[in-house]
Amino acid sequence: MGSVSVGSTSISSSTYAIADTSTTLIVGPTAQVDPLNGAIGATYDSNSQLYTVDCHTRSLSSFPNITFTIGDIVFILTPLQYLWITGDQSTGYICYSVFSPSDSKDSNGNLFWILGDFFLYRYYSVFDIQNNRVGFATSISYDWMPTVDSSLFPT
Repeated sequence: MGSVSVGSTSISSSTYAIADTSTTLIVGPTAQVDPLNGAIGATYDSNSQLYTVDCHTRSLSSFPNITFTIGDIVFILTPLQYLWITGDQSTGYICYSVFSPSDSKDSNGNLFWILGDFFLYRYYSVFDIQNNRVGFATSISYDWMPTVDSSLFPT
């Protein structure tokens, strides 16, 4: 993976990544994911072991896009594509970042990112084992957005 950036701020460059359909979140090295979450205003919640963001007092437009560059192709996740909103009006909403830190290493000792379901839902993937490659294209579900309660993301 060529790079990961938050808005115009580079978070990582020339890193390793895998696409994994059995991983829900987008997981990356702690030294890269912690500043990424900081750049979107997320704070670590030890109870859930996830990063949370304040979507009750922040406007949606205040959240930057996250850009992954893979093979010189840009793949963008917008805020509603990387925020996981749980709960309901009666119990209250919690907004989580889908970026989770983990210092997993490959067999050569390299840290790597795992592009899980929150990435793969937006980008169609083709696994070509015979030629040892993976291809991505914008999925037909790219533009689908969750319904967001009007109490979230004030204007």
